[in-house]
Formats: sequence, structure tokens, C-alpha cells
Amino acid sequence: MRISFVLVLTALILFSICGVVLASDNDIGYSKLDPSSPVYFLKVIRENIEMKTAVTQRVKWLRSLEFTTRRLREARSLIKKDTNLISPTLEKYSSHLRSLPDKNINDEEVGMRIKESLGIHLETLEQMYSQLSDKRAKMTVMATLNKIVNRADVSSDVKLSVCNLFAKEATSSALNQTEQYVLSERARTCQ
Repeated sequence: MRISFVLVLTALILFSICGVVLASDNDIGYSKLDPSSPVYFLKVIRENIEMKTAVTQRVKWLRSLEFTTRRLREARSLIKKDTNLISPTLEKYSSHLRSLPDKNINDEEVGMRIKESLGIHLETLEQMYSQLSDKRAKMTVMATLNKIVNRADVSSDVKLSVCNLFAKEATSSALNQTEQYVLSERARTCQ
């Protein structure tokens, strides 16, 4: 009896900590539980279980899309906590992003959800970039932006503001010549 009570209580705590963050349509919100938390491993375990229980490809894609949004929420929450953890969090974001198809999707609804979410993700990453002062984190955000704009399912009008950001940053005197060249090439190929 006590064991079942402890298991139920643990499950309730786990799911309340890792709960959904409510946000407006164009805002992903902030994560309640991010990589700086000592109980973050519970969120990782939960997500592994969610992926293993996904039976269809559609469910796997939708979960991967949700996980990209979660990683972005976590990275956004880390701006004020620990900017050193932003880079590994955005690498996990990129990993989930790679698991999502960018063309030839049979399920139009999933394709539209991916397209809409990536537009919101681009806006969020641009906002994050302007809030960051840590150079490593800023470069990781730029690399993540580049990965998104290179996808086939991102429309040109959504890419435009990111391309302008690349062009603006390419002229920054704070960057060395290599970084300026890379950003100017990204801006050129982006459009």
C-alpha cells in the first residue's frame, strides 16, 4: 500500500514539475524546469519514455516538435540563470530539429505545425540573441538560426528578418574577419 502511494506521489510530482507551459500564440514561454535544476534528469527520463511509447511516425514527429520547443524554452530561461548551459541546450534543440522532416511529408497537418513552430522559434531565437551578452551563447544562437533558415520548409518571408540580422551582424566590429565572412556568406545565401 505504501509503495503504491509513493509511486503515485512521485508520478504526480514528476508530471507537475514537467508540465506544459502556457504561452500566447507567438510566445513559447519559459521553462519551469531547465538544465540548471538538480532534478532535470527526471524530465530527460520522461521524454525518453515518451519517445519509446510513440508508435507511429506521426506521433514521433509531433513529440520531436514538442521537444524542440521545450529545449528552446529551456535555453530562453537560462539567459538569466546560466548562459554556459545555453549552447548544450541548443545542441539538443538541433538534434530534435534534425529528426523532423523538412520536405515530402505525407501528413499535411504535421507539416503545417512544423512550419508554424519554426517561424515562432526563429522569432524567439532573434529575441534571445538581442538579450545575450555571452559571445559563445550568441554564436550558438546564430548557428541555430542558420540551421533553421536552411530548411526547405521555412518560407522566404519568415527568413527575411534572420537574413537581415546576419547581414547586420556581419558588419559588426566586435567580430573577427572570419566571423564577419561567415555571417556575410550566411546573409548572402539566406535570401
